[in-house]
Amino acid sequence: MNVKKAFCRFLLILMFFVEQLGLAFVLIKTKTLIGIALLLGSVIGVIFLQMWYQRLINVKLSRFSKYIKFIVLTLIVLLIVEEVISQFSSTSANQQLINHLLKDQSTKWIMMVLGIIIAPIVEEGTFRTGIMGNTKHPVILGTISTVLFVCAHMVSTNQSLISFILNITAYALISAVLCFLYYRTKDWRVNTVFHISWNLLAFVTSAIF
Repeated sequence: MNVKKAFCRFLLILMFFVEQLGLAFVLIKTKTLIGIALLLGSVIGVIFLQMWYQRLINVKLSRFSKYIKFIVLTLIVLLIVEEVISQFSSTSANQQLINHLLKDQSTKWIMMVLGIIIAPIVEEGTFRTGIMGNTKHPVILGTISTVLFVCAHMVSTNQSLISFILNITAYALISAVLCFLYYRTKDWRVNTVFHISWNLLAFVTSAIF
């Protein structure tokens, strides 16, 4: 493996931990500014590293118009599947935490920006480009990416076994779609737009219903 590519992917994975550290600081009232700085640093770092990696693998960037129909249709299908799953499971602990923080006026806007913009950018850098790379082993690396993505979103909770399995299935399905999209395009921009769109849709539907 090219040393520059490996180093770039390592840094992309590292950015996820910088983002998580930033979130931890944001939740400490006296450390909010440090947290915001870390969150912004993780986003800027990921964008820079994504552009660098794209040049290293020398893959032509995709045209968004080519994938708009796929993105829209997939978002609709995912929304329907998520709604069906939600009828048989309790809210995941990760989502419960987000809902709680959104109710807190001191963290509401930071959490919205984090959930809709920052998290998708950083997570695509980590779980797709960082782990999957130029997708020479798409099934193996896609599986690893999905398992880690699910683990990152599943917090220990007292929910029932059925709810736990259904919530894992929901996150795994989202990750599988993102992995497939990255495998087909090898374009971090397409994945990021899809991920942002999904999180935005999730926030809007949660606010309405």
